[in-house]
Amino acid sequence: MAGVKQEVIQMIQALPDEATVDDIMAELYFRLQVDAGLKELDEGKGMPHERGCQMDVQMAYGRKDIIEEYRRTYLAG
Repeated sequence: MAGVKQEVIQMIQALPDEATVDDIMAELYFRLQVDAGLKELDEGKGMPHERGCQMDVQMAYGRKDIIEEYRRTYLAG
């Protein structure tokens, strides 16, 4: 595995020549979030896909109890 610095260099080189600093920052932020999500999954902190789908539907119908459960379980930091 390449070092972080080398990975960032490769990521920047893969962007179009006209990429802005904002584009680079957005790509870095995206990578940071993906890496954090993968780490959570590795630690068993993920949510089963089926439960996520159920919660999406229930939240769409305004189930406040489900929204609060989601906040307590997955947004508490």
